[in-house]
Amino acid sequence: MEKKQQYSDHPERFESRTQVLCKQSVCGRCYWEVEWSGNFVSISVSYKGISRKGRCYGCAFGRN
Repeated sequence: MEKKQQYSDHPERFESRTQVLCKQSVCGRCYWEVEWSGNFVSISVSYKGISRKGRCYGCAFGRN
């Protein structure tokens, strides 16, 4: 991101990570592609039911 953007509060938004939210849940087998240019990027997919508030291990990608 070139500059930080403000987002409205949403119950499914993680507090501690920059993210893109989908309008629909993903279920079954899925495929997507990501194109990135830059130094670093992390890609994660989460279960709908995990905690998204705070900085605990339960709401950190790769630690739940």
